[in-house]
Amino acid sequence: YSRHHNFPRSKIDRAFFYCGSANGGRSLQNWRNTHRWSYKGDMDETTLCVKKVKVKPTSPKYLFTKNGFKFFKVFVPGQVDSPSILKACGKAKMLTPCDHPNYADGKCV
Repeated sequence: YSRHHNFPRSKIDRAFFYCGSANGGRSLQNWRNTHRWSYKGDMDETTLCVKKVKVKPTSPKYLFTKNGFKFFKVFVPGQVDSPSILKACGKAKMLTPCDHPNYADGKCV
């Protein structure tokens, strides 16, 4: 599934991505070489959040850099969907990456 992301597959496997209001506000989970929509039973998982490349040396270890952003794995407590991903990234003082440009709603980058 990472083909359209062009991210290292091992870094994003099983991570959930923000999809705005698509499919009832659900998120997409990368699963090996495919993906699936989240459901109510998805709890306490991880997502990816981003910071612009100018990150302080004391910041947590990032997974990779892409298009001027450093990607970090962030824990999402409770049910995992687009609103909870947005909240988790905000709490971590990071931006929320959009899964795909079609889901860009002004809340994700």
